[in-house]
Amino acid sequence: HIVLYTTDDTEVIWGAELGKWQQHLEATDAEKLAKLYAYYEEYGSLLGDVKYINLRDPQDRIPLPIDKD
Repeated sequence: HIVLYTTDDTEVIWGAELGKWQQHLEATDAEKLAKLYAYYEEYGSLLGDVKYINLRDPQDRIPLPIDKD
């Protein structure tokens, strides 16, 4: 599994390697990117406020960049 670290050691838990999300019942790669971007948009940074950011859990509805009306 992939775990990224920010400069202040916040863990960004990506999970399965790219393209293997379905084997682990995780969010799709596109959903993971959308979740990470949504977190950044909401908080303005990936630093400081939390110990980790978990991107693995699938969500019912996450707005993707292609969903713009």
